[in-house]
Amino acid sequence: MIFERQISREFQTLMHTDTVNRIAVSTDSCLLVSCGDDKLVKVWDPSTGLLIRDLVGHQGEVHCVDIAADSRGVVSASADA
Repeated sequence: MIFERQISREFQTLMHTDTVNRIAVSTDSCLLVSCGDDKLVKVWDPSTGLLIRDLVGHQGEVHCVDIAADSRGVVSASADA
């Protein structure tokens, strides 16, 4: 949990404009996904640290995110009305 909080602060500083709520890593460690109060889900390449893409569409803070076991999909949940 301490490690997750440290990573969360780093992602907030680098690319999110508000609190980072959750980080998920794919089973093969090739993708990392973060989500936060800025209503964004971000997909990263953990080997390079580069942002692959922003997933937009939520109208509220995004509280959790996960990656499918085959790394071909992302699921997120938010405070959308």
